[in-house]
Amino acid sequence: MINQLYSLIYSNLYLQSPVLSGNMQSHIRVDSIKPKEITIVIEAPFYDMKEWSKTGRILLTGDSYNGITNYAQWVNDIGAFGTRNDSMHWVNRVLYVCCKAIAVQEGAEVINELPL
Repeated sequence: MINQLYSLIYSNLYLQSPVLSGNMQSHIRVDSIKPKEITIVIEAPFYDMKEWSKTGRILLTGDSYNGITNYAQWVNDIGAFGTRNDSMHWVNRVLYVCCKAIAVQEGAEVINELPL
């Protein structure tokens, strides 16, 4: 069941990821696989938006803002570009929908406390 849930979550994170340049989407990866735990990491390293707008090339800057080196958490928490839009809570929604799908199969209930 864990592998089924992992596959469903991983593919939906990729498919549902907010996409402007594809930077965040290309940085969704599996960090570790253990018998009862799989860790998926979503990174979105900062890149030069002017360069991307001009050439379509993603040039990673290595920037850090108050110790934060990627914007993935910001997009999930407050939406892309700091505006409340459809990208806000996208990870939470993917997790909820995938868990709900498996729960229906298993006759279980999902208790969600994450904002959707």
